[in-house]
Amino acid sequence: MLIKTKLYFIPRLLGILLSLFLIIFAFSNLSLDEGWWKLISGFVVRLAPSIITLGLLFLAHFFAIFGGFMYVMIGISYIYQVGLDRPLSWYLVIPIPFFIIGTLFIVERFMQASVEFVDVVHKDGTLAGQMRTKKTVHSQGLWHRTVYVWIYNSAGNILLQKRSELDERHAGAWDVSVAGHVKSGETYEQAAVREIKEEIGLKIKIKQLQPTKSFSRVKERPKDKYFNKELVQEYILKCDHVDFKIRKREVQKVEFVSSAQLEEMLRDKNKIFVQHGENYYQTVLELIKNNK
Repeated sequence: MLIKTKLYFIPRLLGILLSLFLIIFAFSNLSLDEGWWKLISGFVVRLAPSIITLGLLFLAHFFAIFGGFMYVMIGISYIYQVGLDRPLSWYLVIPIPFFIIGTLFIVERFMQASVEFVDVVHKDGTLAGQMRTKKTVHSQGLWHRTVYVWIYNSAGNILLQKRSELDERHAGAWDVSVAGHVKSGETYEQAAVREIKEEIGLKIKIKQLQPTKSFSRVKERPKDKYFNKELVQEYILKCDHVDFKIRKREVQKVEFVSSAQLEEMLRDKNKIFVQHGENYYQTVLELIKNNK
């Protein structure tokens, strides 16, 4: 999904301005002394570059890397055709704008891939019409959406995830089987399917998810400027898969444990669990027992 940051608008605006320039250039080269037929046909021919650039802008809007590459290639082709012995103004008018626009589209697309945006929501779950990074919603205490997925097998064993030691806030702690933020434009179900694939390498369909409950969770640490306000949609998923492919930078390991083992781990003071509210893990135990 395209996130409308400042960099989102710049190459699109420059692309529009370039097309308008080429249209004006087409008009400026017309001679009113010619007959109407020659006038119209000449205008259409001179208008072709602006039509092509508008089409290219449309392409780059949806396929930023490919469209950006095409912008750059047109700039290179122009230089190849006219050579390098022209006045600087020749290159400032055509190839350089193409290079700039193409490069900006490519950079913007890579920035989109490296930064995760989420939708800001009201406390009742309705969209607030804003998108922010995960870091921003946590530092500003903005409501956003997350998913928890508890995975269990036919024997009633529950899959626990142990957070990576690189985790900023819960290094090495035991947690929900799979959990994560709902990205901007996603539904809860889509986010759950994506997180399962990303964190443990398991590909499932939405219909396999069983929704259980929705709740809000607030956790604040003012000294760390951390104000987490999330609306959680919880799911359970029955799965007898054992060959999980975990994402090492987020997950240290996953492990199926029995209800008795989980209860024992919760009593063990040396076992650290991510806190999700009082008696949360006990309610999960009951839920799994009832759905075994």
